[in-house]
Amino acid sequence: MVYQNISIFKNLPKTVKMSEVIKQTNDLGLDNNTAENNTLFISSHLLVKKYNTDILLYYSFIQCDEMLQNTLDVEEIECNYIENTTYKYSTLFSELETIVSCNKIGFIYLDFDSYSVETMNHKNEVVSHATALIIYRNKNNEYRAFHFNPHGNASNENKYEVYITRTRTKEVVLNRCVDQHMIGCIFSKYNIHTKETGRNCFIMYETTQYYNYMGANLQVGDSYGICYIYPFILLHELCSNLYQRNVLYDSTFKTYRRFPSYKHMLLHNDLYTMIYTIMSKISPKLKNIYFDYWQRNTNDNVGQECNSLMENKIAHYNTHFIKELLYTYVAYLSQPFYVTQISNYTS
Repeated sequence: MVYQNISIFKNLPKTVKMSEVIKQTNDLGLDNNTAENNTLFISSHLLVKKYNTDILLYYSFIQCDEMLQNTLDVEEIECNYIENTTYKYSTLFSELETIVSCNKIGFIYLDFDSYSVETMNHKNEVVSHATALIIYRNKNNEYRAFHFNPHGNASNENKYEVYITRTRTKEVVLNRCVDQHMIGCIFSKYNIHTKETGRNCFIMYETTQYYNYMGANLQVGDSYGICYIYPFILLHELCSNLYQRNVLYDSTFKTYRRFPSYKHMLLHNDLYTMIYTIMSKISPKLKNIYFDYWQRNTNDNVGQECNSLMENKIAHYNTHFIKELLYTYVAYLSQPFYVTQISNYTS
């Protein structure tokens, strides 16, 4: 059974309704990246094994309220993966050491449970959020961690609300933003752990933009909560085209633009270029902005100007951009090839 490339589905039909796409996403069990979810299964079996065995794929989650109140044992954070059709349960520290010792790239679907509190119908509701953690070796032979939150610069918040009751919350104020505080705690303790075990599988991480995606907020205008799409899009591209040079058509100048491979970008710690190249493949709207900026800044990495231009473009198209991404995601994974695999897995 054959299937088509994801790029085939990036043109949104005018007749598609958002409610229909969301329903289809829910029916197929593709509406989040939780441990026992079809997205994780497809990612593990049909992406990593089919395209690239140099990437190790995992699912992990952080209970944010516990970590930010210092009641979470970081060494016991779960990190799960799929072997054949069986879930394997491990710890994050153990699998981080595996990634480094095996000289692999690690891609971790990292969910933030109890990430925020939203008021709905005058009642507090706890909201979770999907992010990703990329573990890779650069040209200096150093392993680094890069945290990807699709909210980008909008996630630069140092206050956290702890859910108490449906009408009460408690505010925790940190000396750095919530995401970086949590990821920083993990790797600070992990590097001590791996030294004590004698494995010395160190991973560099700093609370700066070079280790955390602080670019354009890719979820501007997202009132549906489709954060789970973005980690999958990154993983799909990395697994499919890790070593190939990226060639994108520039409709303005009627020519093709060539970019280094994702592997090259990882070696040079150029993850912003990697993320924007990937998003440009999915969204023609962002591709035009990216090309225009790149044309004027050929000797510079992605800068704040590009971030602002992209975010403004996403905000301009608002829900249409979000619907376009969601349609691409669900239409690609709704192909008979994938549906059959999901059916075999869940039966």
